Amino acid sequence: TFEEALLMQDEEIRRRGLRLFDISDLKVSDRLRKRDRREKILYEVEGVSVKLGGKKILDNINLKVDSNKSGIVGIIGANGTGKTTLAKAVCGIIKKQTGKVKLNGKRLSVRECLKKSYFVMQEVDYQLFTESVHDEMILGRKQSEELEEKIEKSLEKLNLKAVTEQHPMSLSGGQKQRVAIAGVVAMEPKCIVFDEPTAMLD
Repeated sequence: TFEEALLMQDEEIRRRGLRLFDISDLKVSDRLRKRDRREKILYEVEGVSVKLGGKKILDNINLKVDSNKSGIVGIIGANGTGKTTLAKAVCGIIKKQTGKVKLNGKRLSVRECLKKSYFVMQEVDYQLFTESVHDEMILGRKQSEELEEKIEKSLEKLNLKAVTEQHPMSLSGGQKQRVAIAGVVAMEPKCIVFDEPTAMLD
């Protein structure tokens, strides 16, 4: 029962292959600690502020991603706190913003942010435009053997090879989400930002 599950010790939870129920119980392993070396900032957001419709949505946001640590950073918070706005600002989608975005210590212009990063929307239907999954992968790119290889690997990774010739809008919500992600993976941008990436996925 739910009550019995909550009484289980951490060791028992792990033994059953379950996740811990309380995030504060997570411990950093010695292996990961040893990997930590001198901090080397890969990606940095410095003093980013955004006003939309006269209302301040973000105020002086700072974020550093150390290249010695995990390449995955999660931004969590309640609805309406500005997570999506921050994600769009980092990717250069919002032009009216102040502050800096740096990659390897070099400040990126809004145009460079757009070029080096990619944003996968929560409402993935807005990012699908073509008549087939394969066409979606090559949209806006110059066709080449190298691109075809990348597309094939990307579709295989995301278990989409069986639907390559299908219309994206005929797919399930989870498949559509993976099509958008596969397109991004094939592009190999420096930074991929997902807004609610697990929506509609098991």
